Amino acid sequence: MNIFITGGTSGLGAALAELYLSKGARVGVCGGTLEIFKAAFPRASGQRLEFYELDVRDRDATRRVLKAFSAGQTLDCVIASAGVNNGRPRDQIASIDFDREHLIFDVNLKGFLHTVEAALEVMLPAKKGQIVAIASAAAYFPLSKVGAYCASKMALVRYCESLAMDLKKEGITVSCIAPGYIDTPLARATQPGLDDIPFLMAPVEAARLAFHVIEGKKELVVIPWGVRYLTYILARLPKCVRERLLRPRQNRMGVSP
Repeated sequence: MNIFITGGTSGLGAALAELYLSKGARVGVCGGTLEIFKAAFPRASGQRLEFYELDVRDRDATRRVLKAFSAGQTLDCVIASAGVNNGRPRDQIASIDFDREHLIFDVNLKGFLHTVEAALEVMLPAKKGQIVAIASAAAYFPLSKVGAYCASKMALVRYCESLAMDLKKEGITVSCIAPGYIDTPLARATQPGLDDIPFLMAPVEAARLAFHVIEGKKELVVIPWGVRYLTYILARLPKCVRERLLRPRQNRMGVSP
């Protein structure tokens, strides 16, 4: 099995890479520099793991990398885990940073679009494959000061739902996974109250849950189960009630997942 993971050198992406390697898959990852890759996978020597230095905002480069990884091989699954958030705690966001807003949409949404385009060039002729998007539970309701992040993840959810309908007849599965908070270095840097967040997941646990979604070829799943039901309830409350419930927690926690 050949798996390619964007954003695969940190957080959930790296944990998924380790999990698939343990199951004997050939795994390609991109994200950051070669030094970051080596730090993320210190025991990678001799494993079926390949690193590609790639910025998913570069459409042509993304196509070249996916083509190189799949040359003479099948491309069984592409997991689009590359993503960025506002990069700092909510209490440090005084005004809208439009440069950061553009970056969030470029990486989270256009980066995924570039990844899909590159993957389909390989998968469509073979009439098989799976595309997986890593969204966020933050897609399901707006949060103060992180609108671009919430919107980019919601757009990802809706795009995947449509894409799943369009590609089903081509033998290609589309899955979208919306995690709650994952305990990563980035989350630690941007979430002062991370330890107080309900249903906080370690990357290994998040990868295990995501793996079952992927292997089950499910189209859209929020993980873990507690966040799934909490999200379902909050998304259906009147806006004024939801905001009153979320405001104290947002003030303590900072930015979204």
